Amino acid sequence: MFEEKIRMFMRSQHMYKPGDKILAGISGGKDSLMLGLVMKYIVERDDVEAEFLHINFGQPGSELVEAYVKRFSKDLGIKLHVYRFKEDWGVGFPEIATVLRKNACSLCSQMLRYYLLYFGRDYDVVATAHNLDDIVSFLLYNAATGNTSYSSSLKPVLDTIIGVKKVKPFYYVPEERLADEAKKRGITPVPTGCPSEDEAPTVRIRRFLKEMEREVPGFRKNLLRTLIRIGTPTDSAPNKCERCGMPSYGRICSVCRMRDRIKKIVS
Repeated sequence: MFEEKIRMFMRSQHMYKPGDKILAGISGGKDSLMLGLVMKYIVERDDVEAEFLHINFGQPGSELVEAYVKRFSKDLGIKLHVYRFKEDWGVGFPEIATVLRKNACSLCSQMLRYYLLYFGRDYDVVATAHNLDDIVSFLLYNAATGNTSYSSSLKPVLDTIIGVKKVKPFYYVPEERLADEAKKRGITPVPTGCPSEDEAPTVRIRRFLKEMEREVPGFRKNLLRTLIRIGTPTDSAPNKCERCGMPSYGRICSVCRMRDRIKKIVS
C-alpha cells in the first residue's frame, strides 16, 4: 500500500518521532492532497498529530481552491489553517510580483518556503509534497547555472536554525506515481492551474527528465543521488532575521525587505 510505504520511508529517515506535531502544506494539487492522505494515515497509526496549512495567493481561482482544500481537510478530520496574502500584505500576490519585478514562479516558491516555515515554527515537523521530479529538476537547474551550494537544503530531512524539522516524504516518488495513486483514490485536484506555471525555469528540464526516464529507467533517482553527492554545503550557516526570526543570511531576511517595499507603495 502506498501510504504504508511512505510511512516506512518517513520512519527510516527519522522524519518524526512519537509525540511530534506535524504541519503539512496543502496547496490543492494532486501531490499535496496525497500528502494529506499520508498525514491522516500516520496519525491513525502513530503517536503524532497533524495539521494543514493552505496559502491563498489571491490569484484567479484561489477562492475555489481554498474552498476545495477546506472540504478536503474537513473530510479527513484534520485542522486547516489558511493564510491569505491580500489580508496580510494589503495586495494580492500577483500585484506583489509585478511591483517587485520578480519572476512570479520563483517568488511563489520563495514565499511558500518562508510561510510554511514561519507558521511551522511552533510545530516539530513541517512536511512538503515535493516529489522526485521537483527535486531533481531544481538541482539540475542550479547545477547548470553554477550554483553548487544547494544540496544541504534539498535532502529528505533538514534541521533548521529555528528548531523545526523540514521533511519531504515523496523524495523518491516520481510525479506520475503520485498522479496514479491520486487517481486510484478518486482525488481530482481543482482544475485551476497556476497562471505562472509556464514561467518556471525548470519546466523544460522536467520534460527532459521524463524523456530520459523512458529511455533509461531509474535515470531520475540515479541523477538525484549523484547531484546530492557532488553538491557542496553553503559557505555560511544562516542567522535569524532580526524582525521575524526566520533563517536569513543578513540581519533582515529578503521577505521582510520585500514587505518594506510593498508597504511604501500601498500605504
